[in-house]
Order: sequence, then structure tokens, then C-alpha cells
Amino acid sequence: MKKSYLSRYLALINLDDKVLLFNGFSGNVDVVRKDFAEKMRQAKDGGSLDFISENELAFFKKRGHVTELPPDTERAEFAKRVAVLHKENLESVTSSAVLMLLLGYDCNLSCEYCYQKDLKPRKWGPKISDELLDLVFNKHFSAIFPGVKPHDMDITLYGGEPFQPSNAPIIRKIMEYTAKYGIRTSAISNCSTIECVADMLGPLPGNINSVQVTLDAGGYKGASLQRSEGAKFQKIISNIHLMLDKKATVAIRMHVIGDNYAALRDTVDYLIEQDIVGHPRCFPHLAPVRDYTATDPTKLTQHIDVTHPIAREISAKFGYPLNSRVWDMKNTLATPNRRLSHTTHCMHNRPNAFILDPNGELYGCTVEAGREEYLLGKVTKDGVTFTDTLKRNLSRDVSSIKECLDCPYALLCGGSCAYNARVLYKDIFAPDCADHRESLAEAIRFSYLENQKAKAGN
Repeated sequence: MKKSYLSRYLALINLDDKVLLFNGFSGNVDVVRKDFAEKMRQAKDGGSLDFISENELAFFKKRGHVTELPPDTERAEFAKRVAVLHKENLESVTSSAVLMLLLGYDCNLSCEYCYQKDLKPRKWGPKISDELLDLVFNKHFSAIFPGVKPHDMDITLYGGEPFQPSNAPIIRKIMEYTAKYGIRTSAISNCSTIECVADMLGPLPGNINSVQVTLDAGGYKGASLQRSEGAKFQKIISNIHLMLDKKATVAIRMHVIGDNYAALRDTVDYLIEQDIVGHPRCFPHLAPVRDYTATDPTKLTQHIDVTHPIAREISAKFGYPLNSRVWDMKNTLATPNRRLSHTTHCMHNRPNAFILDPNGELYGCTVEAGREEYLLGKVTKDGVTFTDTLKRNLSRDVSSIKECLDCPYALLCGGSCAYNARVLYKDIFAPDCADHRESLAEAIRFSYLENQKAKAGN
């Protein structure tokens, strides 16, 4: 009889009275008693599997929690799986594109935590022009996005602050292109000055279909942060209602700053009273405030304490895990044979995905935009040129990060943030783990419990 091993991709996640078995290779989730799980923990450190009965062993092998492959062989098989998945992922996106239009680096607010605060010289620079839009959408489109048709593109309006009144004319020009080609459009905004685009909000091509707005906790009580002070906070709330009334989708990014969970809960309760949280087109989530210019890991990797009792309370009010990376985890758990497939983390590592700034410069990450050392290419009247950095970025995926090939959460995480990895470890082929293991484990726990509630109610 072949020797059996616990899978190296098995994670044990505590419930109140039991333990979840999550396998990051097979994607399967099961539940066992705590005493049984403790024996499994000991076995992961080289202990015996004699405590597992023959029938249990057959079941666990079928689910992937136990394998006949020695650890190094299982790792090699996982690497092969990742390579196949990544190839499939690339093939699925090569005919589509993502374009973030950074209309200008200027902003009507001056938030202390803004990662663009060291780009002051660019704040007084140009705005995206009609001429640059013509180069992108007409003259050089196929050179920037080979193999892509305009209708297979998603556009995001970005800044600085995109919805400043001075940007309205160029936004209307962009909307002409989106209406012509049927392009879906989103925006990232502080939403304090949205009136100038109110008539452009809506669910159709040629409209701004969705907006992400940042909302600091406790603002309606007069918090000290500039973005959330008194009337400004109420103006943002009013504009959220306006966007929802216009049938746009709204994502609300709520900042975790230190241990401000009580203030976050108060703000969430206020948004529930306002019929914002719970609205079918509103998707709130928590996000940590990080100092993206820091080389001190404790500042760059500030994170959400997903096991904090109030954080769990907020998650329950949202109805999904706080980790936005696995909002679909409930579906993963509920669907037989659904596979995990996140081989990359974000647009930084996918083809045909760029941020275009007013100078015609192309970047791959919101934090990197405006920093010439991260330049991926440039659009001019004479054509489009790309740098070697683009090729290097595109070669980063789970299979290229040694630590990810040992991690049960790799195909949920995708290696996380390349920018963080570069700053912290001077290498984009390092993992950005931060709080992700804990956060992903909590998301799996939350989703399992929600699925159990749903089953009990049927």
C-alpha cells in the first residue's frame, strides 16, 4: 500500500466548535471535529496518519486533503496546475483591455494618507486632452491594445479627482467614445463634486456606470479627517444617493485607520439608516490605509484585523467577507468542482491593462502612476513605445513566486501586490503576504457559515 501524506495545501481554519479543512489545490472545503483536526495538525509536522480510518482516508484522498504524492512531488504537480491555469487566464483576457484614464493629478482635497501627495509638481501639470484621446482611440489603438476591439474594453476615470468641474468637458468627450463603442465606464472619486457629471451617470454605454467612493469612518459625527468633516461628509452621502438614483453602481471604500472599528461600525449603521448599505447596487468594503511610500513594513502592511469582533459584526452587516478578493467565496464553497484560479493579483500583471496619464505615459498600477521609474510605455503622435518593465511585470504570477507554490491560499491571493513586494523586498517576484492568510482564512470561515445558514433556511 502506498504511503499517504497530508496535502501541503491543506489549511485548518477554526470554527467555534469544529475545524474547516480547506485545500488550496483542489478547492474543496470540509469540516471535522476539533480533536480530529488537532491530530491532523500534528500529522502535518510529520506525525502518523494511523488515526484516519480506511473509509475516511478514501474520502480525504478524493477531496485532496490527503495524497499519495510526497510533498515535493505534490508541489511540482501544483506548479504544473498553476502554469496551465495561468495560460488559460492569459488567453481569456488577451482579447479584452482595461484602461484607466488619469485625467489629471490635481485634486480638490488634500488627504494626509494620499499616495500621490509626493507628486506635487505633476498636480499643476496638464489634463488629458482631446488630441491624446484621439491618439488612443483612433490612431494608435491597435498598437496599444493588439488584438482588442474597443467594445471589449473597460474604462475607469481616475485622478487626482476626476469629477472636478474643470474635467467635465473632457469627460463628455470620453463619453462620446464609450457611447460609440459600447464601453462600460467606471470612476474612482471622492464624490464631493459630482454635480458636473450628474447627467452622465447611469447604467448604459455612454454613461458612467459605476463609481468607487472613499468614505472615512465617523464623518457624520465630525471626525477630524478633512475628507469626512461635517458638511463635506453629508455632501458625499447626498451624492451617493444621487448616483444610486441614477442607477449607477456604487462601491464604498471605508478606511481602517489603526483601531477605528467602533467608528466604522457607527458609520456602517448610519449608512444602513440611509438605505445605502443594503441597497442592491451598493457594495461597501473595508480597506486599510497604508503609507505607500514607506519602506517600513509596519507602515506599508497595515491591515484589517478580520477576527476583531466588530470587524466580524461589520462583515455580517455587509453580507460578505471583508476581503474583497474572495467576495465570491460563497459560490466557490457552494459549487461542486469549482476551481480556484487567481494566478495573478491585479491589472499590474495582465496584458492590455494600462493607466494613461495626461503626458501620454502608461503605467500598470495606481500607486506607480506618475513615477517615471515605473513607466511602461508612452503614447505620442509618432506612435507607441514600451519599456522592458512591462515584460517583467507580465511575467509575475503565482508560478514565478517561490513562496506561493507552498501556500494553500495562493490561488485565492494571486501573489498579492507587486508594488508592495518591490518596496519591501526589492523584488516583484517576492510575495506580499501581509495579512492575507488571516484575511483569506476568515473569508472562507465567513462564507462557510453563511452557506450553512442558507441551507438551514431552505
